[in-house]
Amino acid sequence: QSQQQQQLERGTLTSLAEIAKDLKDAKDLKDPKDWVLVPPGDQVDLKHTHHHSTVVCCVQFSNSGKYLATGSYDLVQIFETNSGNQVTSFDKVFSDETENRTSPTQTDPKEAQDSLFVRSICYSSDDTVLIASIGNKIKTFDVIEKKFRGTLMGHQKEIYSLHFSPKGNHFVSGGGDTMAKIWDIRSGKCVNELGTGSASHTEGMTSVCFSPDGKYVVTASIDKIIRFWDVESAKVLRQLEGHEGPVHSVAFSPDGKSLVSGSMDRTLKVWDLNTFTSTATFLSHSDYVLSVGYTRGGEWIISGSKDRTVAFWDSRLTGNRSKPQLALQAHKNSVITVAMSPNESLFATGSGDRRARIWTYENLKPSS
Repeated sequence: QSQQQQQLERGTLTSLAEIAKDLKDAKDLKDPKDWVLVPPGDQVDLKHTHHHSTVVCCVQFSNSGKYLATGSYDLVQIFETNSGNQVTSFDKVFSDETENRTSPTQTDPKEAQDSLFVRSICYSSDDTVLIASIGNKIKTFDVIEKKFRGTLMGHQKEIYSLHFSPKGNHFVSGGGDTMAKIWDIRSGKCVNELGTGSASHTEGMTSVCFSPDGKYVVTASIDKIIRFWDVESAKVLRQLEGHEGPVHSVAFSPDGKSLVSGSMDRTLKVWDLNTFTSTATFLSHSDYVLSVGYTRGGEWIISGSKDRTVAFWDSRLTGNRSKPQLALQAHKNSVITVAMSPNESLFATGSGDRRARIWTYENLKPSS
């Protein structure tokens, strides 16, 4: 069996430590134009590049759109979106800990090293709190005061995904222990669990997401299945199947009527949440699809892949499609994460090449 297959069977994701080791000696990392848009055009442009010392695992805009947060090895940073200036960073809260930061079940040194990467970050709905997952813990930060608030614990294995409800003070976390937990940020308590008993995923959760109205949560898993949960009852309402590989990322459309998923089978699927059926399958990436999302108006879907590209898809398309509207050769290594600005025509990418980038997009033409 390959190392990747063994990792999947253990319920873990592609090793970020291995991605970091795979960095190439690219002397042109700081060149002013080291990216390519296909077909050539002016629809996408680079706004800022933020250099990091290691793999950028996650990027997230604040709900106001004024700030971009990034997560990497043992570090969270916040930048101004427009100026590109760094606002603050949180690192000592991780490196100064004396407690064991790995799960007691972790015996693989590479897995333990992976647990020091900040896998996911998310802003509260009012932008006053930032949360970050590192290992099996959730760190909370006061954005206004620029200080550490505390640590939330409850997961038994590494947490891969966090997402705040657009409504209220709750957020959801999901990870390798096959559980999704709903937390109240005010009390710091877990108020509900998704995935107990027979309703649980059989392998680790890779991505969790609240619906725009805050009533539902979607979970994706290495077991290739997407589950649609009612938050109040903690019951599974629907199960979406169709991917042939682990599902790495899911995102709701802004109107909550559709869902997009990205998988290690190299495809994206669009799901109609009225019928809970797949309406489109997009296949252009030559390697794993690691992150997906909708632009602010919902007209476009953006995907990031291990093949180092970002693809733009017309969200209104149906059927099987093999050619995106645009393909952006954006980085020198895997595009691990993509995020869309909620109120501007901007998106951000984070990569194994140690860079986070903010891009502008405009004049995208729908398919004829």
